[in-house]
Amino acid sequence: MVRPNRRRVLQAGGAALVTALAGCNGGSSNSADEQSDATESMDNTDTDGDSTGQNIADLEPVTVDEPWHMYQNGPRHTGSTENTMPSGKLEQRWQFEVEGLEGAPAEPIVADGTLYLIDATNTLRALNPSDGTEQWQADVTVPHVTPAYNEGTVYINGRNDLLEAYDASSGERQWRSDTAVGTGTLVEADGSVYGMLDGIVQAADAETGEQRWSTTLTETAINRAPVAVADGRVFASADAGVAPVTAALDAASGEVLWRNEYPEGLNFAATVANGTVYLPHDNGTLYALDPETGDELWTYQPGDSIDAEVTYRDGTVYVYGDSLSAVDASSGEQQWQVTSDSAAGIVSDGQIITAASTQLISHDRESGEKQWETVTDNYPTTTPVVANGLVFVGSEAGLTAYQAV
Repeated sequence: MVRPNRRRVLQAGGAALVTALAGCNGGSSNSADEQSDATESMDNTDTDGDSTGQNIADLEPVTVDEPWHMYQNGPRHTGSTENTMPSGKLEQRWQFEVEGLEGAPAEPIVADGTLYLIDATNTLRALNPSDGTEQWQADVTVPHVTPAYNEGTVYINGRNDLLEAYDASSGERQWRSDTAVGTGTLVEADGSVYGMLDGIVQAADAETGEQRWSTTLTETAINRAPVAVADGRVFASADAGVAPVTAALDAASGEVLWRNEYPEGLNFAATVANGTVYLPHDNGTLYALDPETGDELWTYQPGDSIDAEVTYRDGTVYVYGDSLSAVDASSGEQQWQVTSDSAAGIVSDGQIITAASTQLISHDRESGEKQWETVTDNYPTTTPVVANGLVFVGSEAGLTAYQAV
């Protein structure tokens, strides 16, 4: 079985990664030294990366129907997209490689016609999704995290673990908070940036980085899954190793509205949809919770492992593991289940694309029937991201774009 290794790599690559935002209480910084630092961290002309694949001159430009602007495509983490999915088996279009790279990039995001990712060399890169050529780069401190985007700004945890904001078109740093924020994947919603580090949930002003509130869920957390934000609430899970806790907090004040304890092993972010919080658990159980009270509405066990965040589309929840399952979002009743060995996935109107051990696989959303599969040259390490029929996925070799044959 390859599951333990694949699961570890996917988590390291961004599929169930840290959300962190600790103590942003200083706002923006405009010192001459920091401005010089920002300039030195960017390289708009040279790159140590290399885009290989089809002849770049022969590639048609790619347009993006809808941005994929943060982890799991939004603060609710539904993993659902309106972007055009590929219609058949895939071939490599281009691959972005970095000389001396050891380790895979995190899940990328796509917005404003640009693809953004943070790789294992601690570099934030902006790539042209059509051909993989680099537009700009900036040095950061933490590898393997997914940035967040909103209205022309890319948010990351950067140098010295500080919360930073970059201009999405130029790579120029807009501001840096003057308090360390730790490491991890950020969520932007309603003018705030949210995250969690070691059991402490934080909110910062998205325009300045200034701290808005800080709430401690547990002082012994060892897991730092991404928070979810929906309908004025922040849903956070902290695995303390003994008594993991999931809680709902008021998004404006940080007040704890409810908290539940579970058996150990909360490694995945919640998904919020259909008036419900869907919480996948390491014990192989999917919990459906009332977002107002935290009360359990129903549970579902696929009969094997759960290896990633669930996705949601049109009243159905999709569960990933040794099998791929479709579950009625209101009742928890299983609609279908197929053998899939899927470690992560995304869903559109007609299909689901999953990343397996050495493959990208498409399933019909209504039946689960396999539509096509493509053997990848390298082991997929991130959730797939799509734009106008292209599929972008990270691996130990870098970032690869696939297109329909």
